[in-house]
Amino acid sequence: MSEIPIVLKIDGATYFEMPQLDGYLAKHQTRLVEASLNEAISAINEHSPGAIVSGAAPIGREIMDAGLQKGLRGIVKAGTGLDNIDCEYARCQQILVENIPDYVHETVAEYAINLMLSLARKSWPVQQTMRQKGWFDITPASLGTELNGKTIGLVGFGRIARSVARIAHFGFQMSVIAYDPYVSAEEMELCAVQKAEQLEDILPHCDVVSLHTSLNNDTRNLIGEKQLAMMKSSALLINVARGGIIDETALLIALSTQKIGGVALDVYSQEPLDVNTHPIISQMISLNNVLLSPHIAWYTAEAGQRLQASVAQKCQQIIFQE
Repeated sequence: MSEIPIVLKIDGATYFEMPQLDGYLAKHQTRLVEASLNEAISAINEHSPGAIVSGAAPIGREIMDAGLQKGLRGIVKAGTGLDNIDCEYARCQQILVENIPDYVHETVAEYAINLMLSLARKSWPVQQTMRQKGWFDITPASLGTELNGKTIGLVGFGRIARSVARIAHFGFQMSVIAYDPYVSAEEMELCAVQKAEQLEDILPHCDVVSLHTSLNNDTRNLIGEKQLAMMKSSALLINVARGGIIDETALLIALSTQKIGGVALDVYSQEPLDVNTHPIISQMISLNNVLLSPHIAWYTAEAGQRLQASVAQKCQQIIFQE
């Protein structure tokens, strides 16, 4: 094994650039090695990393087993969600798994609000026409709505949702309702938020529904045909959490039949998204009440700096643990 501890950064299907990570790690007397997912096993055998960093790359048993033979101590998720890492197997093998939970909550909250505003004011069809013709003839179809005074429902009430709640309530005077079985009504009340005991309690009453829960067996397809049918026909649905939380087939039907007012998606069941081959999203791209972005809610200069510094610190803690 190299005298200088190695951190192996594995890139998956979704490219994630971390140009400052090398410098941050050097300050902690560690060296960065980068490899694609296909090269991961070879890189592990060659460099014997003490820690692995992953963004979206799936880290499963094969990589962990190879790492254990070379002295792997832990895995750092360069982000919040851990659904791409087999955490149960890591726990059984006593491999420490860390994420970076608090680098991005304001960043993602701002982006969620941005999507709400863009949908509410129908910015996408206006932009399309302006770029094509130079002007947009105002029609009833282009009539926007205000967020001010409306009701927003939050599914999940972690750090990001709390920031969204603050901006929505104190910025737009919105009423905020949240569903999260793991957060008490008293804790929500401190944030000027009303607790819903069931998901179905918020859907019929909200002008905006914003998803901020993790993806697991309980939340996969949490928003499906039944839930979409309960929403207002004018309601806007925002997802900056994980794609699998929404049943995309049911969503397409709801949009096509105008059961909901619109949707903004930053995440998808399959990433990276190819609108030419994705069987569902490819049918949404022609709809004016659909906004799509490439899992970019977290992507700002400030958040990137915080992320890379925190990843380096976590790697140091893993490698130099006694």
